[in-house]
Amino acid sequence: MSFAKLFDLIGKVLINKYVIFVFVVVILYLNFIFYILRYRKKKKMPKHKSVVIETPKKANEKEKMDDDDDDDDNFEVVS
Repeated sequence: MSFAKLFDLIGKVLINKYVIFVFVVVILYLNFIFYILRYRKKKKMPKHKSVVIETPKKANEKEKMDDDDDDDDNFEVVS
């Protein structure tokens, strides 16, 4: 068998519609298998709760606060 006939035979085999169909099916199957192997569920992240920290007051601020009667200014919200 000469090289010309061998290349002609290889060309006919590779162009055959059954060979192309089987090749596409095998590639899709392998992609699906590798997708399953790589799949990882995402971990659920707990929601961060806001933390309220009371900040210390200075002496002069404390005197002002006694006059205002507003106690909301001495809290700080930290996420």
